[in-house]
Amino acid sequence: MAKRVGKRGDTLIEVMLAVGIFSMVAVAVVAVMSGGTSSAQTALETTLAREEIDAQAEALRFIHSAYIAGKNSGTTDRYGELWKEITKQTYNYNTDTESWSEITEELSQYSPASCSELYEGNGLIPEAKEHGFILNTRKLGTFEEPANVIAKGDYLTTAATYPHLIFGNESNTEDNSELASDFTTNLYRAEGIYIIAVRDPKTTVIVGSENNTDAAYFDFYIRTCWYGTGDQNPSTISTVMRLYDPDAIKEIEIKTETETDETPAPADYSYLSDKKYKIDGEGRFATIDNRDYEKTDSGTAILGFVCHTWPVYASEADFAGNSYVGPVLVSTSSAAVGYKTVVREEPWTSGDTITYNGRNYYYSSWGSWMFVDSCDNARSIINYSKIGDYQLYTFDQPKTAPDAVKEAAQRLIKDATSN
Repeated sequence: MAKRVGKRGDTLIEVMLAVGIFSMVAVAVVAVMSGGTSSAQTALETTLAREEIDAQAEALRFIHSAYIAGKNSGTTDRYGELWKEITKQTYNYNTDTESWSEITEELSQYSPASCSELYEGNGLIPEAKEHGFILNTRKLGTFEEPANVIAKGDYLTTAATYPHLIFGNESNTEDNSELASDFTTNLYRAEGIYIIAVRDPKTTVIVGSENNTDAAYFDFYIRTCWYGTGDQNPSTISTVMRLYDPDAIKEIEIKTETETDETPAPADYSYLSDKKYKIDGEGRFATIDNRDYEKTDSGTAILGFVCHTWPVYASEADFAGNSYVGPVLVSTSSAAVGYKTVVREEPWTSGDTITYNGRNYYYSSWGSWMFVDSCDNARSIINYSKIGDYQLYTFDQPKTAPDAVKEAAQRLIKDATSN
């Protein structure tokens, strides 16, 4: 009788084990693929957010620079109106209840539990819709009114995806359709990004201003917040840039000069150690190689002489390696250092300022100097000096002529005021 040979199959346990192993491998592969996709998406969103921040920062710099250029040229520029409109949004913190360090820490190192906090103003800084704004960079070069460039209030919202500006209108935006050309520059909404400005906490009293309404500078904080793919905690990027107020800087400069002129040094220059340095009044004060130098103001100044050897690598080949002699005048009044010669009717005026022992001095710029074969022979061509015996300061290359005059002015002040 033949035996039946049974064919052995897989047991239930073996099948379940194989399915389990396959499932673990499949889950691991899917997790890796999902993680890679999520990381790529996060990197893309971060890059796009940084680009939006950079665009806003560059727009602020452009407006600031354009306004300064307009002021310097004496023209009324539309960017001046835009700058003033921007600074109207400035947050003025309350010094009685808030400290500057607290404000800057919250603005620059903020870690909100949710992006909505940045718009609701639960912290020290008021909500974004009160002081925040964004710039429509697409209209920056063609706008007619500041309102067409600055968006604020309801335009600022939390991000549905990542920080970016959406252009279009209520029924058709770049996020859902291709726009007609009429709407490509129309800002519909700014999601997850806004700017907030804070005034200089140590504002100087400005000439012509009331209640410190002007600031020496503004700090612009550009903030972003959004939720990455699958993230429960918000992602945030921020930056801060400082721009000095062109109006305040101009007024500060005017005030400084006014104060200096209103509080000159004693008329007799009693603090000088030796009166041989001092000259008063207008008229000829020196003759160098038969060229007369005339003072153009009645104020008091200190007089010295400088010889400078031009650098051999100077771009002006005719000057390179040659030596020249000229006067240097120093005074606490900018007008008192002006001088002219026969060859230059318009006077040379102050080249710069120097502070020495708490006193501010002006010194004359170099001009109409006379050639000499070497600085060793400089005294031979100084035919006349109103002060008689004089100080002569010599400088060899590679120091430039303006630098030589400045150093000579510093040494002259030190010599004239030393005990």
